[in-house]
Amino acid sequence: MNNVNLIGRITKEPDVRSFGKGKDAVNMVRFTLAIRDGRDKEGNERTQFINCAAWGVVVEIIERYVNKGDMLAVSGKLVNNNYENKDGQMVYQTEVRVDNIYLLPNTKNDSSGSNKGSRRK
Repeated sequence: MNNVNLIGRITKEPDVRSFGKGKDAVNMVRFTLAIRDGRDKEGNERTQFINCAAWGVVVEIIERYVNKGDMLAVSGKLVNNNYENKDGQMVYQTEVRVDNIYLLPNTKNDSSGSNKGSRRK
């Protein structure tokens, strides 16, 4: 079984990219979630930074409604990618391939109750 469910904050503006042209164009988005992960032995809060990628309708939703600092819940699966960098070294990456997202109340940055949908494009 390969299921991932996370809740965290977007660490920077989502990176939307298009591949192909016209009807054949495909959009994808990459973003990082900061996930609280308990406390260490000294009592300091630990944070995990999880790389995520999404395709299709999820891209449109993120592009329109999600900004840096927003709280987001995602579900998907864990995938491993590898490629050769410009120095000829293999680079290995693990990320969450997001299938579903849930926009959560943003109490940290938006206590006014304003409509998030009006913030983007």
